This record gives sequence, C-alpha cells and structure tokens, in this order.
Amino acid sequence: MNFKHQDTQITVAYAAILILLSAGVYYLVNAEVAVLATLVAGLTGIVGLVLNVYRSRAKDDIAQNEHIQALLFVYEMLDVEAPLPDLTEWAISPQLAATLIRLVRDKQPEVVLEVGSGSSTVVMSYVMEQLDRGRVISLDHSAEYTEMTRSQIEKHGLSHRVDVIHAPLVDTEIGGEVWPWYDVGDVDLPPIDVLFVDGPPQSTRSLARYPAVPVLRDNLSGNAVIVLDDAYRPDESEIADRWASELETGPPEIEKSPYGTAVLYRTS
Repeated sequence: MNFKHQDTQITVAYAAILILLSAGVYYLVNAEVAVLATLVAGLTGIVGLVLNVYRSRAKDDIAQNEHIQALLFVYEMLDVEAPLPDLTEWAISPQLAATLIRLVRDKQPEVVLEVGSGSSTVVMSYVMEQLDRGRVISLDHSAEYTEMTRSQIEKHGLSHRVDVIHAPLVDTEIGGEVWPWYDVGDVDLPPIDVLFVDGPPQSTRSLARYPAVPVLRDNLSGNAVIVLDDAYRPDESEIADRWASELETGPPEIEKSPYGTAVLYRTS
C-alpha cells in the first residue's frame, strides 16, 4: 500500500494501537473503563494528528512556493524560443536550474562540460547564447537520451552552442579500483570552466559520480566551478567531500534544492 503523506501512515498506526489498547483494557478491566480509555486516547490522537497534518501541509506549501518562485526566475532569465523541457522527476529541479543560470552567468565560461544530458543542457545553452560566448559539451551514456537531448536543443535553436556526445560507460581504473565511466578517449576536451556532474546513475555502483574529478582534473581550468547534483544523498555528500580534499577547494557549498546541490570553487 502506498501513502502520499506521513500523516496517513501515522493515522493507520495509531488506529491499530488504539484497537489493541481498547481490547486489552476490555479483557483485563471492564467495558466501561475500556470505553473511557478509548475516548481519551482517541481525542489525544485526533489532536496530535491535526497538528501533524498542519505541519506536513505547511512544509508542502513552502516547498511548492520555492518551486514556483524558482521556475518564474528561470523563465524570467531565459529568453526561450519554446517551452522548456520538464523540470520535475528525473530532470533537474527549477531550484537547480536557477543555480546553474546564476553560476554560468557569473562565471561567463568558455566551456561548460556536463556529465549527463537533459533539461540542464537546454538551460545552460540558453545562458551561453545570452552571453554570446563559448559552448556546452554534454556527455550521455544512453544513446536514447543523447538523441532526445539533441532534439530538444534543435527545437530551441541552440545547436550552434552545444555538442551532445554519446559516450558509453566503460571500465576505468582509478586508484586501483574499476569504475564505469564515460568513454571520452576520442573526445578532444578543452579547458573546462564549469563542470556539472549529474551522472552516471546511482545504480551503476557506489560513489558512481566520483570519477568525474579524477578523470577530468587535468582538463579543469585553474578557476573552474564544479557542480554536483543530488548532494543530499550519502554517496554524493561523500563524493563532494572527496573532491574538495583532492582539489583543496575548502568545504563544498550546498545550494538548497529538493535533492541538494554541491558547489566547489577551484582557485589557481
């Protein structure tokens, strides 16, 4: 059974406990005491449930408002030629899209390298077009998603700003361990000013996105900005800390979004 809100789960659990309590009192004491105990426990539970529902809905309202505000910011900042791809589910959130817009605008990079293509490719390409400089290079291990992203880029008239490259995952040795990572052997990578890591999928192995910095470190410019999605997950949190240590950037900055965004600033 699926529950949409935690308060529903609490209601079911409380009802089960109440039934057991009433039955126990009935058999151990008497029916009148059982009724009284049931009424007291029921009223207490209703008050607790109402408070819990209120807190739950308040959190939902705050999250929804943040989502809407970020989405409005994205559309205000980008002069789009067509509706943007979905910014929900597996795609980047509006909050992350807003963070990418701000970082790319502030950095004004020549090269943005993205690991894992999608809605973010379109968003960052629009910013590069507005800046009238540079390119986005996007790697994707899935041939299907590569074509889907290319189709979106063409739809928005941004093909001249983006290279979407199909780069299947291949075994890559790092520090004596083997990691599935994007095959970039035939890709001529220029110095990278902004690196956005949103792949490969978590299912490929533990710390799946860790290879990004070890593999691409020599291609990072002296003042590169590294962005990692899903920073609230334990694996990504550890990855961000590892990168910070290896690049000596100081602790990663965590930007607020539904899944968290870690940002590291490299200095020469």
